[in-house]
Amino acid sequence: MRGAKFDSSDRDPPPRCHPGTRTTISNKIYDWLGSPRPEKKLLWLRGLAGVGKSAIIQTVAEKLADQGRLGASLFFSRTNGRRDPRQVFPTLAYQFAVQDPS
Repeated sequence: MRGAKFDSSDRDPPPRCHPGTRTTISNKIYDWLGSPRPEKKLLWLRGLAGVGKSAIIQTVAEKLADQGRLGASLFFSRTNGRRDPRQVFPTLAYQFAVQDPS
């Protein structure tokens, strides 16, 4: 799925959280990611359109990428053709396959 990765130029400028905002939910996500055996195997961030879900996950993805901990990312879009659910697994598989092992 072209342009769906967190750092794609197709998403420029990406949505971001303002510094110091949405820290409670971001910290919950980091805690879940850092848990060796989380109770819940899936974290689902949901909410109405425009409440900041993409900004939160963009911020998390950037931090994980900076730490070398981001495996893959995918951002759907209603307006840019990035909404085909059949492309989820091929897109993520491609990102995993081309990662630099260092």
